[in-house]
Amino acid sequence: QLGRRVAVLMRAFAEANDIPGGLETLHELGVRAQSAYDPLVSVRARVGDTEGASRVLDAMRSRKVAPSHGTYLKLVTAHLERGDFGAAHRIVEQDMPQAGVVPARTIFSTMLRSAVNRKDLRFAMDVVSRMLKAGVQPDEGMFSMMIKTHADAGDVPKSRAIVELLRQTGLKPSRETLKHMIRANSVIGDAAEAVNALEDMKKHGVEPCIECHNMVVHAFAVNGDAEAAKLYINQMPRAGVFPDLVSYNSLMSAYARRNDSSGLEGVLQEMQERSLVPDSSTYKIVLGLHASSGNVQNVVDTIEGMRSKVVVRAGGTDAALNRSLTGGRDAADVIRSEEQAALIRAYVASGDVEKAVAALLWRDDEDEDCAFDIRIYNRVLGLQVRKGDVAGAAKLIRRMEERRSPLPNAASYSFLIAGYLRAEELPRAEGIFERMLGLSMKPSILSVNALLREYAKQGRRDKFRKLEASLKTMAIQPDEVTYVTLLQEQRRSGDVDGLIVTVTEILQMKAPIDARLATAIFYAFRDVFDERLEPVLASALKHLEERPWQNPDRHAYNIALECFAKYGKERACEVLMHHMINDAKISPTGRTLQAIEGFPSLARRFRRAPRRSRGNPS
Repeated sequence: QLGRRVAVLMRAFAEANDIPGGLETLHELGVRAQSAYDPLVSVRARVGDTEGASRVLDAMRSRKVAPSHGTYLKLVTAHLERGDFGAAHRIVEQDMPQAGVVPARTIFSTMLRSAVNRKDLRFAMDVVSRMLKAGVQPDEGMFSMMIKTHADAGDVPKSRAIVELLRQTGLKPSRETLKHMIRANSVIGDAAEAVNALEDMKKHGVEPCIECHNMVVHAFAVNGDAEAAKLYINQMPRAGVFPDLVSYNSLMSAYARRNDSSGLEGVLQEMQERSLVPDSSTYKIVLGLHASSGNVQNVVDTIEGMRSKVVVRAGGTDAALNRSLTGGRDAADVIRSEEQAALIRAYVASGDVEKAVAALLWRDDEDEDCAFDIRIYNRVLGLQVRKGDVAGAAKLIRRMEERRSPLPNAASYSFLIAGYLRAEELPRAEGIFERMLGLSMKPSILSVNALLREYAKQGRRDKFRKLEASLKTMAIQPDEVTYVTLLQEQRRSGDVDGLIVTVTEILQMKAPIDARLATAIFYAFRDVFDERLEPVLASALKHLEERPWQNPDRHAYNIALECFAKYGKERACEVLMHHMINDAKISPTGRTLQAIEGFPSLARRFRRAPRRSRGNPS
């Protein structure tokens, strides 16, 4: 009874964040029971106060009170929630052994789950290796959890690495684990590897279920390979598995990706022959195809012809899923929303701005709890801007702001900025940009690029540089268009320091440089001739040797050759010529040879190189 009273008292101290008071009280009472100290650690760890919990542990050690495994688990969990993996490792590897507490499976499972939730494979692998080192054998479920996380994201290499680690520990993959491998390949559309994963399942003595085969069909459908998907479906009965509604829905989505309405109609006919009743997914695929092609009449015909035939699943898991996806609304209402959204998409695709806006606002007025996704509003906004109806786009955004359902997002405001810039109303575009910042909304890179181009066009270098400098503050990652715009402006203004910073940043990117970006870089280096640029120029050549340009063209090579020739870099020109002829398979022209004529031996050698025929082969 005294122990319980002390525990209640310590919990009060901990919740009041009075750790010193609690420790002093325990010292005065002469209590040395671990259970008395545990509430101090538990409460502070739960609120993320790892320092306070650690102070309690230090006091326990100094008073020769042995912490339990549960005490350490609470502290490790707190560190993991803060993302401090290093501190969690130190507790498991140093503090616990020193206190004579052996880490159990529970603590490693907690660490592994945290790594999986954060998608940190390196830490997850590290936890597994430390488990084995500590003599704790991981179970198959831990690996399955890791594989599922990466499989859902379509990260096949990491999923494979975990499967290999699972095998190294002597564990046999379960059906679920092997199914996750098929899913990983299915998500990214790698049908060949999805089939291999399915065959691997058979090698482990596990017979693939209909869900596994449907994931293979989905892999074909992701790439729009309807023929391969249909062939696979026809071969499924040989494996003792008969295609179901999900199989045919995937096949229909493959035809829909190719805008093949006749193929889609053929699948519907086959489903009818097999007595398979279309569901809401089938309905959405058919509506989506007609909507994307802008065929309004087909959308209307589909709504009238299919709606009465569609069965909305309303039992068990499907009902729960429906509620979770639709915010608790009735499934029939969701289908009506899909119908209206398809009609709006069809109007947008056909370019009928008046009917698109009317259809959107009719639904909006009928139902204040509007079921439309923000993307539907943004489609209409984009159409209004393309058609030059900037006033209408501004009015729609004001309506969204007033009704707050849905609120405009960065893409919505980007359309309006583009519309104002197209109408040559820069102050209004700047006002929308400032409004986004005032709402603590991160502007899209499209908005930034549009404003940068307009500032460069009008020669507003002060505003251009101010916006350029604010990119890092806004945590906006420049894209290729941003860099090309920056390089063009720096070339016009002769900004050597700016060029060095921009090109160095581009060269630090892991991805290969596109030919358009390479052209902008060497145009700037050629026209802004300065010795300070030579080290960056050498880095650009090294980058090219390690990662050849994407989509190379003759113009990019010619500009680069003129640039290196101007700086007197004969070896660099030789490297570029070899890349151009041997790797990019581009033959030199008169301009190419003219660029290297300052290096006579190099020019003679490549002048003799065979040129690819142009025009009539004869």
